[in-house]
Amino acid sequence: MVVCGRPSSRMGGSHVLSPPAHAMVERYLLAWHPRPDLAAVELLSFLDGLQHHWLRDPGIDFLAQWDLFADRFFTGAR
Repeated sequence: MVVCGRPSSRMGGSHVLSPPAHAMVERYLLAWHPRPDLAAVELLSFLDGLQHHWLRDPGIDFLAQWDLFADRFFTGAR
């Protein structure tokens, strides 16, 4: 099996890889956006970064951070 252009020894047999997460986000969640490709990278980067910081500091208010980001992201306020 090939993953990202390289053979993968972790995945065996006939597993079929699903599309990358950003492609699914583009197609199903961000179709309304004029640039769903760029918006998907921004959204997933925010979530990855927030998760990283929350794992380092569980006191971070994950929902408050998401609300702040989502208000700007989904209304287009830049």
